Amino acid sequence: RGERNRWNKLKSMFMNPLSVRLPLFSPDRALSIVVSAVPSWVWAVGLALWALLIGVGAITVAMHWPALTDDLSAQVFTPEKMLWLVLIFPILKAIHEFGHCLALKALGGTVHEVGLMFLIFVPVPYVEASQSYTFASKWQRMLVGAAGMVIEIGVAALCVLLWVDASPGLAKSVLHQILILASVTTVVFNANPLLRFDGYYILSDWLEMPNLANRANKVVQSWVKRRLFGVEETPPLETAAELRWLVPYALSSHVYRLMVTFTIVFMVAERYLGVGLVLAAWSV
Repeated sequence: RGERNRWNKLKSMFMNPLSVRLPLFSPDRALSIVVSAVPSWVWAVGLALWALLIGVGAITVAMHWPALTDDLSAQVFTPEKMLWLVLIFPILKAIHEFGHCLALKALGGTVHEVGLMFLIFVPVPYVEASQSYTFASKWQRMLVGAAGMVIEIGVAALCVLLWVDASPGLAKSVLHQILILASVTTVVFNANPLLRFDGYYILSDWLEMPNLANRANKVVQSWVKRRLFGVEETPPLETAAELRWLVPYALSSHVYRLMVTFTIVFMVAERYLGVGLVLAAWSV
């Protein structure tokens, strides 16, 4: 199985050159030192401080909502600010992945692979945290899946507090970009279970329905083929209780992906019409 897994990884690298993984090192020993050095009470205090930070940050965002969201495309999609997004994103992603690492190790797992994933040739850190699937408790698996977002939301709350006191200029602009990346992208992409990121795996664990998206799509595809095209095939063997989740999930995830795609296209097209038209054509 190990040999087959290594071959599949190599094959996927050649089949999908725009998403290539490059393993770098194993952080397990360093994480063991960190986790063993932190007393158990520190985790409880840290969680309380995080909750306080999030609460204050949420109130601050509500108080300054117009200034944060006014003409968002001009605040985010200028060439200079897009460059800052490209520079900030890998750092923020590394912090996010460290959250997964720390949670997995603190719960008794091991982390043996950290590396870079090149998404359309942009280097993004990643962590192989699949060992969380060996945890018997689904709540522990869900905690590992949520750990990265927990840290990112904390970063967003800290940034909005610093943003309020910052003078207009480069520092305030950079803080705004970090805030957008750490909050909006976390909610729209990572936390949302309708896309296959952290929120999806948390929902899958909570429902105790592994491979949720593929099973949901197969149920709907089978219905379309049998009812609309008259194809004779055996429908997927799912229970009535599972179908009550699978069918709505397949339909809503498809609609949501279209909404997110075209929202991004329209926002980009406001500033760069040519790029927006290319993205729109590709999306269609």
